[in-house]
Amino acid sequence: MIIFVNYLIQAKDFVQKVYLNDVIVISCFYKDWFKIGGDVPNYLAVPDMPLDTKGTKFDLLGGTIFNRDFRTLHQLRALMIHTSEIM
Repeated sequence: MIIFVNYLIQAKDFVQKVYLNDVIVISCFYKDWFKIGGDVPNYLAVPDMPLDTKGTKFDLLGGTIFNRDFRTLHQLRALMIHTSEIM
């Protein structure tokens, strides 16, 4: 567990100190691209990183975002997985 936490801290430091700076610098060269996209106001995220073998509890909760309101995540009420169809 300690090793995993250390990796997360390293990843966070990399993103904050290196990646974001690169994104900002590179994005200055593509200002005209900012007008492209952004037509989709609603987003769906499925749960990920199960915490149990039944797939009923997840570390990353799924949900929906409506009308670009990223402050409000509407949690999914039910997730139906048909494993018999997959296998």
